[in-house]
Amino acid sequence: TCERSLEAFGSALSPTDRADIENDLILLKSVLAANDVDSMALREALTSLETSSHQIYEAMLADDGGGQ
Repeated sequence: TCERSLEAFGSALSPTDRADIENDLILLKSVLAANDVDSMALREALTSLETSSHQIYEAMLADDGGGQ
């Protein structure tokens, strides 16, 4: 999951990237916790997390020597 990846590779991220991902996770959890889930809010939260979490993938590649 994104949370496990953040835990494993979070130290390789900039503080700003890490904070963005953490905030997007919090937002998504709050949307999911709502009694009446708004599909547009859910879509926006998922898209935002997907976008910010690409930084984890880049950190994984950098940690692996660029995938080589």
